[in-house]
Amino acid sequence: MKLTIACVQINSRRASVDANSQRILQLLAACPKVPDVVVLPELAVTGYHYRSRESISPYLDDYAADKLREQQSLPLQGKSLSLAQEISLKYQCFTLMGYPEKSDQHIYNSAVLVAPNGNLLHNYRKSFLYDADYEFGCEENPERGFRAIDIIFDKEYYLNRDPNKTYPATRTNIGICMDLNPYKFEAPFTAWEFANACYQQQATLILCLMAWLSPKSPSIVPNISDADKLGRGHQLERQFFGDNVYAKDHINTEDDHLAMIVETTQNDEADEQLFIPQQPSVSTINYWVLRFFPFLTFGRRQAGHYFDRATVVCCNRVGVEDDVMYTGTSSIFQFGPSPVESIHHDYRNPSVQLRGCMGQGEEGVLIREVAL
Repeated sequence: MKLTIACVQINSRRASVDANSQRILQLLAACPKVPDVVVLPELAVTGYHYRSRESISPYLDDYAADKLREQQSLPLQGKSLSLAQEISLKYQCFTLMGYPEKSDQHIYNSAVLVAPNGNLLHNYRKSFLYDADYEFGCEENPERGFRAIDIIFDKEYYLNRDPNKTYPATRTNIGICMDLNPYKFEAPFTAWEFANACYQQQATLILCLMAWLSPKSPSIVPNISDADKLGRGHQLERQFFGDNVYAKDHINTEDDHLAMIVETTQNDEADEQLFIPQQPSVSTINYWVLRFFPFLTFGRRQAGHYFDRATVVCCNRVGVEDDVMYTGTSSIFQFGPSPVESIHHDYRNPSVQLRGCMGQGEEGVLIREVAL
């Protein structure tokens, strides 16, 4: 089965819900091809870096309440959920969007999957939390283990189902940003919790929503004061993401960034020191690939792969919030069994095919047709 997947890479400005929503719709409208699956970043509509429960409370969506409203054919009330539904209905596609969820007195960092008919199909809650999640009172997913789900991606099943037809499902995992990392950065690096769960459950499509930090983010610069970090963040915002900065929307339909990756790989120092908005962060791509180590053909690995190919989609955001800068570089890559052993545990491994990526500072859409 082939799917056209669109990753929307946006500068989600904190608390600017309506403006962010319009920006997402504007970027999608520029796509030359109608997507089958639209993937948006973590907390795509609301922005991410909230300092308290009170500051994020006005932007929380209630999935359970909106699921009931959908079943009663009533309009959804949540800003993020209603936009996801709007996108699905407009393009008759699947939409996966990150959003902040309220459930009774609990707050979760969640992702909603909406079907082509507008139905709320699945809700996933982030399992491994980052520092910023704790700041606004987020809680861990009470369901452990990164449970895979089986999704029928044939649109006909939702729009005009044939009762005499069998519709195959695709084993799918959803993860949100920190889920890819070791638990609290305290678990062994080689535990590969999320990747092992995907591998053991035989997932062939893995969709990851990100608010992944740039290696150049002032927030992680050592040995400088908080005031200096904030000052650097404001400087980066003005220089690369301010309202007076002209940013050309980039609809990435070809392999135009892959040559940049090869060039940057040959000069790792440049990748670490320079911020070029149109250039992907190679170190970020390589880290994402590494975090799926169980899928790699590596060393003298003898175990057979269960898949002909496994597709990973990482949809990240760009921009600056206070002293935090995000790294963009939204990517689609596929793992396949390879008879060639390799010493590489990054995109150069022969079992990895990097299908496309975005720059680390550009807004736009990465769109690819992939065979599952």
